[in-house]
Amino acid sequence: MADDNKRRRGRRRGRGQRHAQSQRPDDKQQEDPTEPVDEEDPEPDIEDEPESGDSGRRRFGLPFGRGDDDDDDDDDDDDDEPDGDRDRKRERQTTSPSATPMDFWRRGKARPYREAADRERQMGLWQRFTGVFVSAPWVPVVGIILIVFAVLAGLFIIRGQTGAPRVGTDHWHATYEFIVCGQKQPNFPEWRAGIHTHEQGVIHMHPFNASEEGAGARLVKWFEYGGGKLDRDEVKAPGTSATYKNGDLCDDGQEAVVQVFANRLKLENYTRYIPQDTDVVQIIFGPEQDEAAASEGISIPESEATRTIDIEITDAGEGGDPRTDSAFSLSNLELETGEAVKLTITNTGTVAHGFEAAGLDNDFDTGDDNFTSQPATIGAGEAGTAVIRFNDPGTYRFQDTTFPAAANGTITVTGEPVQPVTLTIIDDGTDAGTEFRPSSITVVAGTTVNLLVKNEGELSHGITIFGDDGELLTDDDVTTSPEVISPGQEGTASFILNELGEIPFIDLQDVGGTFLVVEELPDPGASPTPEAEEEVDVELELTATIDGFGPAELTVKAGEKFRITITNGDAFFQNLRIAGPDGEFDTADDLVSGDVANEGDTAVLVGQIDDPGTYAFKDDFHPNVTGVITVE
Repeated sequence: MADDNKRRRGRRRGRGQRHAQSQRPDDKQQEDPTEPVDEEDPEPDIEDEPESGDSGRRRFGLPFGRGDDDDDDDDDDDDDEPDGDRDRKRERQTTSPSATPMDFWRRGKARPYREAADRERQMGLWQRFTGVFVSAPWVPVVGIILIVFAVLAGLFIIRGQTGAPRVGTDHWHATYEFIVCGQKQPNFPEWRAGIHTHEQGVIHMHPFNASEEGAGARLVKWFEYGGGKLDRDEVKAPGTSATYKNGDLCDDGQEAVVQVFANRLKLENYTRYIPQDTDVVQIIFGPEQDEAAASEGISIPESEATRTIDIEITDAGEGGDPRTDSAFSLSNLELETGEAVKLTITNTGTVAHGFEAAGLDNDFDTGDDNFTSQPATIGAGEAGTAVIRFNDPGTYRFQDTTFPAAANGTITVTGEPVQPVTLTIIDDGTDAGTEFRPSSITVVAGTTVNLLVKNEGELSHGITIFGDDGELLTDDDVTTSPEVISPGQEGTASFILNELGEIPFIDLQDVGGTFLVVEELPDPGASPTPEAEEEVDVELELTATIDGFGPAELTVKAGEKFRITITNGDAFFQNLRIAGPDGEFDTADDLVSGDVANEGDTAVLVGQIDDPGTYAFKDDFHPNVTGVITVE
């Protein structure tokens, strides 16, 4: 017993030196304690995997010194087993999937190394390949970066392809006005682009390429396509060289700023605004305001119309070209002078249209006396109205504001000329405080005068006009209808005066009125004789296109007066600006030509440079188009 205890203590001490060589005897060794232990096992790494039924008890006993399955014990067991059993046991050990990290603590050594190698041999080529990348630490980072870029690229593509208006799909139109310090400016000239205009006060939006879709159709881009500029601080209209900047003063001394309104609502961030089909856009440079006024033009209340005319406007629809196929159902309207007629315009086409009739000057470009439909742009399937009245006989034009070259017509007005006159009466509640505005009225002899009297006072009023005889209470007197105009109401009168001079009228309150001054119809006179060209020392010619000047170099002599004739070589606006002696553009010493708007148009610049040198010149509308003039 003493020898046996000594042997046990010796093995415990030896375990501190070589953990894997613990020599606790198993059951067979206890039966024959004198049997020697084989210290030189030729294959010490091959371990015995216990049967599942006994493994739990044997491994649980390891920390308490029982059932230790070290290599030497396994070898001893294997010595008692047939070779075939030992080989099968080794095969189970190398292929067993039950190895875990706890085997190191249970058996005294790690097993996964040989088993991992065996599993690797069993893996396919794809499993080995993917295993390397999955285990690499840089793979997740690269994957996240690729995903982020893919998402951003997808969003960019989707936004570019889905932004409206789209190429080949959308054909939008919006009317516009450009107003500077209360004065409406001429319509912009025509230019070539998918986002363009035709000098008729309409923004055309049917993109030709992807760059004009979506954000490419913004109002600010429309300005750029025409050679203008619109941003938060300044505005430069296409077709002009004048730039208006925030803080500039109007003639009345008020500070002006750039503002944009869509359908009379102010846009706070108009740099992102894309005009929509049938929008009414107003670009205003003037004192700050919260709401835009109604569009300029003649506006007649519908209540004054004596009859209604229905008109349709249509186009060829899908597959056609509205630029050539649009048309009005009536191409000629007949009116009497002074007659107010309501037009109902129904759009039976597939794109937006509009109606505009030239005023008494028969010129669409002036705009201040034109008759325009409400709304100005009529969407497909919708209707608008316009009340028109012409006081002079003649033939007047009307057109579609969207496609004027295709859809247009005439208005024939017959009868004697009519002159509309408005008289406003105000008072302070007493006869002595009655006032007539204006203080005098001028009418044309032999012309029918349509007088509108507005009572804006606190008392009732009524106007009686003396006839040509100049006497009251005679047969040629004219009285308003109604005779008594209550406060806030209106009265009318129609008459013709043939005698020249002053014709008085009175108020029914026995208040003397102003005189009606009767004058002859002014003689239009002969056309003015054009001025002779200014004499110069040398004539030069220059062609301007958006690609450059031709020629881009000019030569003159110092002190020599020259005239440069600029010819427009394409359909874009151009001009010529020569920097003065200071060498800077847009300063007081610049020499600037007129503008050339259409292909073939010409403008001239007459100037003289006294100091020899080289002076740069450019096109204000296309600053990249430049050249030099050498003064010798």
